[in-house]
Amino acid sequence: FFLMLRRPPRSTQGVSSAASDVYKRQTVATISAQDKKYLETFPNINSISFNLLGLNSIQNLPALSTVKVLELSYNKIKGDLSPLKNCPNIKKLDFTVNDINDENSIEILKEIKHLKHLYLIGNQIQRKPEYR
Repeated sequence: FFLMLRRPPRSTQGVSSAASDVYKRQTVATISAQDKKYLETFPNINSISFNLLGLNSIQNLPALSTVKVLELSYNKIKGDLSPLKNCPNIKKLDFTVNDINDENSIEILKEIKHLKHLYLIGNQIQRKPEYR
């Protein structure tokens, strides 16, 4: 089922999907250490959305080995994407409309063996001749 992270649930055991709508009231630069710790309490999560938050970094992205769908669209993310290697089972990764403009920053994605769907629409990297 789907969980909106507005207030902590009593138990996180049965939660398989989460959205970070709690941040929609404000723009945040990155995932806080407190949020990272909280998200790590969801041991069975397989889908998580960080859309429309104004994130410019994923440095505190928790290591969530069960996540298969990670949505990070409509943010300002650029630079180091290495925290994604701590989510090795991602099948769908959505970076639609961000600030990814360097092919070196997406090199880490080669290490995500299960990745089947990558969305980079609306990023500067998409306009480069060597893209694809």
